Amino acid sequence: MPSVRLRPSVLKELRESFRNLLPGAEQGALNEAIACGLGFETHEDLRRALSDGSSKLALFVEDDFRGQFLVLSKTETNLNIFDLHKAITPLYGDDIQPTHPERITPSAPDEWNLVMVAAVNTAVRRGLVDLEVDYTNEHLGLRTVNSGVFFFDLEGHPAHCSFYEDVNENIYFEVSLDIKTDACKDAVRAAGTLERIDGLWLQTDALLFDIHKEQLDILKEIDVERPLGYGTSRCYDTLRQRRVMESLRQLFEESAQEIEDDFDQSTPRGGM
Repeated sequence: MPSVRLRPSVLKELRESFRNLLPGAEQGALNEAIACGLGFETHEDLRRALSDGSSKLALFVEDDFRGQFLVLSKTETNLNIFDLHKAITPLYGDDIQPTHPERITPSAPDEWNLVMVAAVNTAVRRGLVDLEVDYTNEHLGLRTVNSGVFFFDLEGHPAHCSFYEDVNENIYFEVSLDIKTDACKDAVRAAGTLERIDGLWLQTDALLFDIHKEQLDILKEIDVERPLGYGTSRCYDTLRQRRVMESLRQLFEESAQEIEDDFDQSTPRGGM
């Protein structure tokens, strides 16, 4: 799952690599699949995002690309995630970067991901933090350490987050989420570090998660946001993933029905 800079030249390079991988792919299916992989509903939505010239980073989820391509394309293919990974890896550089999801331990609870992604995404949207380290004037021995506090809302639950850059240029986030239940009046506490030097990903080896069971049950009903350009141990919008999987299921059911109908038509009827 690489982090991709939303810039026309970068997306053109990505599209050409996929075209080499899938030489018979229709242009429309490829464009829509790339947009889906980057978290957009349609290719037109992606085009609008490019028009502001902000060159933001977006997480490219191979599963989303593959699912959308299989739904839209009329070309038969055995496209798999490993092939997609091989097509993207030669493009790694300043504009397409690995997030190193293989280094993310699987022990991070989904509910921790939910809280942390909501906080980090809010900070990124508001321009409070930058996913990339600013090395301006570092050669002069000057460095500004970014830190701050902000408030946000998670599905009606107020939250408070403090953050600061550590000595390794990574960003530490600590969140207090107000979810009161009959059994617990204390706020949910979650904390973790956003790695920015060796890839872009939420570290899980030293996470903090203080939560009551009733609060956990409430969070289980909320979908995890899609990370805005960084990797996590849960890296996709589950509602979007369900839509893609539902489309694939319908496609396979229709194909199975066509095969069954063809078989019925080719089978002789009546006795000997």
